Amino acid sequence: METIFMPLALYSTYLLLTRRWRIYYPVLLLTLGTIEFAPIPMALLGLYYVAVNIRRRRELMHGIMTIAISIAVLLIALWVKSILNPLGPTTASPLSGLPEQYASRSASA
Repeated sequence: METIFMPLALYSTYLLLTRRWRIYYPVLLLTLGTIEFAPIPMALLGLYYVAVNIRRRRELMHGIMTIAISIAVLLIALWVKSILNPLGPTTASPLSGLPEQYASRSASA
């Protein structure tokens, strides 16, 4: 799913900037469903849209909706992740970012 994030994010950016709302929101949801950190850049995209269109009240709503949807999806993803894996990562590897002292016994032996 990581490989599909970038094309969908770029397509979402294009649709937001060209104001094609009927296609933008479904593509935004597809983008947010790819990886768990996808809501962060998409919320920043919404913040950019708000900053650029600060004087246009009608257009401001779409940036705020992008931020709100992104934050909601991020909270849902983190909640589901904590339910499915309540202990968190159990091995220390260079990719997990955990110190060696938090490694499970089988991984450090």
